[in-house]
Formats: sequence, structure tokens, C-alpha cells
Amino acid sequence: LWLDGNGGEEAQRAGFDGVYTYFAADGFSFGSTTGNWDRMARFAREHKMLFIPSVGPGYDDSKIRPWNRQNMRERENGGYYDRMWERALSAGASVVSITSYNE
Repeated sequence: LWLDGNGGEEAQRAGFDGVYTYFAADGFSFGSTTGNWDRMARFAREHKMLFIPSVGPGYDDSKIRPWNRQNMRERENGGYYDRMWERALSAGASVVSITSYNE
């Protein structure tokens, strides 16, 4: 799981073959921020690791984590999901994970 800026290096040192981002909320963590995916994918390729970004149709876990409303992402009639897929594919991901809307 790539959470912060050093996630790739940490995974490599630990002997992992790849990394994934898990969270469906763009901006929730360094790894889930789609603007970082090109850099993360490049690191993975350079170190012969898989980069597996996680996409989702939006995100709302407020029923189980009411304190986490700042990470809610509206579905936007599919627009959010489309943008997540576009970013994953433009980063060159050959594998993509899907995280549900509400955990």
C-alpha cells in the first residue's frame, strides 16, 4: 500500500513486487492522489514493480466514519469514475483495482 511519498522505496526495500493505492478518494493520501500516479508508475517501472492504482465510482464512508466526511467524493453521474479510470490508464497501469463507494 503506497500511502506517502516514500511508499515505493519502502515497498522495494521490503521486497514487494508491486504497490497499490487502495483509496477511492482522490487526494485522501499521497498514493490515492491521481496527480501523483505518473511519478509513481514511473518509479514502479524503473524498479520492475507493478503499479496498481485503485479507482472508484466516488467515495462516502460517512455512515461508518462520520468524522471522515472531508474525503467524500460525489459520483457525478459517473464522471468521477471516468476520470479515475482515465488517470489510471494514462499512467500506464496494466492492472487496476476497484475500491467500492462506501467500503
